Amino acid sequence: MGTGAADGIPRIRCKCAHCQEARNIAIKLEKGKIPWEYVRIKKRILRKRTSVLIESKDTKILLDVPPEIHRFLNEYSIDDISAIFLSHKHFDHISGLREFEFWDGTIDFYAGSDVIPIAKGFVKSGEDQNNNDFHFYELRPRRLISLKNFEVIPFRVKHKVPTFGFLFEEDDKKLMHFSDSTSEFSDWHIKKMEKANVVVFHTTTFDKVSSDHISVKDVLDLISYCEIKKIVLSHINHENLPYEKLVKKLSSYSNIVVAYDGMEIVI
Repeated sequence: MGTGAADGIPRIRCKCAHCQEARNIAIKLEKGKIPWEYVRIKKRILRKRTSVLIESKDTKILLDVPPEIHRFLNEYSIDDISAIFLSHKHFDHISGLREFEFWDGTIDFYAGSDVIPIAKGFVKSGEDQNNNDFHFYELRPRRLISLKNFEVIPFRVKHKVPTFGFLFEEDDKKLMHFSDSTSEFSDWHIKKMEKANVVVFHTTTFDKVSSDHISVKDVLDLISYCEIKKIVLSHINHENLPYEKLVKKLSSYSNIVVAYDGMEIVI
């Protein structure tokens, strides 16, 4: 639903070329000054914070809840959630939990032991009329979780704070989502990547060396020795290339897709 990093695009008060272009396009879109045939592409430079809806049959899973989750829930008509998975405790991944004070229904939350107390504090309801029924389950690395037709395997990735990636499986379909992660992968990670239908990486920047996030350049290095069927690049910030330029830069790689807000992928 959203595909931006912690600061979104445009970043507030930022005057870099990427953010200025995004801000100008947002104004033109609002005023209807972009020809309709270009609107679909031009608006992809704008990025809200990252969140993913994974849907199949009678199961809907939310992966991370950024500040914009209220808008996402309404925009995508999400009124039934089987489970919410939280990758780690950073603001852009869990701060939207506050909105669930007003959720009338049952949700199962899955998170690390350091995140669960924070999550419980966020969703604690002060409204007597809210009929919330929330359950919290601690994630264990590589311990299988069964949700109706889904099987979910959480796994550790390297980041500033304890962080989980997730392998979602249904029948013979596999989606592997790395969340915020460096480019340090184990043999287990590599083997699972090569068997997945889609692998999602949070490539905040294009080639900047970072101790927190894999870059696009790191992904290109990875696929020089690892065969991955389809890669989606998400969680992009203003230090990366604008959408159209990034797509053009990677046009020779048939298995790489640049994510944009509202993108749907069918597996």
